Amino acid sequence: MDMSATSVVVGERRGVKPQLEKEGFVGKPLKRIEDLKLVRGLGGFIGDLRVDGMVYAAFVRSPHAHARIVGVDSSEALKLDGVIGVLTAKDLEGVGNLPTVDEDAEKKPTPRRPLAVDVTRYVGEAVAVVLARDRYTAEDAAELVRVDYEPLEAVVDVEEALKPGSPLVHDHLKSNVCYHSVNTVGDVEDAFAKADHVVSLRLVNQRLAPAPLETRGILASYDRGNGELKVWATTQDPHGLRDTLASILGLPQSGVRVIAPDMGGAFGSKISVYPEDVVVSYAAIRFNRPVKWVETRRENIVTTTHG
Repeated sequence: MDMSATSVVVGERRGVKPQLEKEGFVGKPLKRIEDLKLVRGLGGFIGDLRVDGMVYAAFVRSPHAHARIVGVDSSEALKLDGVIGVLTAKDLEGVGNLPTVDEDAEKKPTPRRPLAVDVTRYVGEAVAVVLARDRYTAEDAAELVRVDYEPLEAVVDVEEALKPGSPLVHDHLKSNVCYHSVNTVGDVEDAFAKADHVVSLRLVNQRLAPAPLETRGILASYDRGNGELKVWATTQDPHGLRDTLASILGLPQSGVRVIAPDMGGAFGSKISVYPEDVVVSYAAIRFNRPVKWVETRRENIVTTTHG
């Protein structure tokens, strides 16, 4: 296709006079057309969205890197005026697992539930969720949920995790290795043998928290009339989120619509499907109310994927 003959209209937004580009655009820097609304404060982000009847979610999270959940008591939280409900892992027993590594001969299954069941495996893992008429009430109620933990020995170093006798993250695996792969290209040993000099070194890369300006967030609304789940989410992969939610929640793919509004940064951290995406969507179906959750900065540092 000869793109040099193609004409495009740029700048046709909010009163800006369109300009006809006659010389094509292949091999040329293109003017951004999305900036005008952003610099004028007219962007639409998850935090800006409101839906009639919307309630807010706040998560109860584990303060332990590894602990057994002895019991969860939400009675005091439910007494707080404005609280709609509290969900724990037992309420989500019919919901599927989040995707982790594929299961094959070399990869071992590590099932991941939307809310922790029996054991928490990292600081910040969600144990329960509170729904309330406003975010302040939801956060206050989350602090009233009492979780009885039995702390377990944690493994916090990768090399220590590989040693025999190290605390296990998943007991059923018998080790902390869930995937081992070796890829060899060419004759490596011969190349080393013929080299004039061989240098060995140890590289240690720091842990990295992406910390985008806008944290993660999701708003889910379910229409019982047509069985459609509509989700607005800070996602870099709306199609992947749609497919995963449909699979986990037992909905047809055509019954889930995911909308990705303007997003304030991600750096790759918003590609994955997170437990909160599943829990909020399920809660919208369960309570037949639109449910919104926006991550706090503390949650972002603790629970969003690190690099």
